[in-house]
Amino acid sequence: MSSEELSRSQVSRHEDIMQTLRIREIKIDDMPTVRNIVVASMQSHYSVTMKEVILKNYRLQSIIVVFSTVISTYLGYGILMFLLAYIQMIIVLYVIGFFSFTHDTYTRTRGMKRKPMETINSFIKFWVAEIEYQGQWYIIGSIGYRKLTLGDKLLSDLDSSTAIVLTKLAVSSKLRRNGVGNRLLDHALNQAIEMNYEFVVLECLATQYAAISLYEKFGFKEKNGYRIPALFGISSKLVLTFFKALKD
Repeated sequence: MSSEELSRSQVSRHEDIMQTLRIREIKIDDMPTVRNIVVASMQSHYSVTMKEVILKNYRLQSIIVVFSTVISTYLGYGILMFLLAYIQMIIVLYVIGFFSFTHDTYTRTRGMKRKPMETINSFIKFWVAEIEYQGQWYIIGSIGYRKLTLGDKLLSDLDSSTAIVLTKLAVSSKLRRNGVGNRLLDHALNQAIEMNYEFVVLECLATQYAAISLYEKFGFKEKNGYRIPALFGISSKLVLTFFKALKD
């Protein structure tokens, strides 16, 4: 069942969620709901990232100010033209960023819609979290593992025989901050140990503050980060990589 109609107020107590929550392997019929949760999670992160990339990126802001100054000087009208040029450039960059992130979301999740079984099979393991409410089970989160490939920017010094990539950790927006992410991550790490992997690695946006806190709580350490080409190639270190050693 979908979690879209299920709100925090309907599941009024934290204990209600934790007592009924269970984690199981994904089924093909779960994919539409899981995709909706993952897409909603990505979109919420991207909205925060847009502000970081445009409004808090001082290199980009400097370029916008210079262009706005040149335009206002050339066309006249002083401060009024400067403000108009500045606002127009911000709007254009937001539009470019919106389409860029929308395309990225579509690219990362289209297989979940078009080829659900093939997508499931591409993961080493893929689980969903669900809760029971009034006799029905609702999917409220997901998490999975995939193989570390040669094309990964993640910790290139590791190989697929010892390392596994954590991905698709997402929780329904209406039911976050109830410990669901903790339960999913704890389950996934225990499964990685059972599968005899030595490292779990992942990547996330630098603006995913809640997720980063969760990873650090479970002992993940930041390894490195890299810039992503966005908005005319001017970007901050937006993508962070983390790793956790499973064996001492």
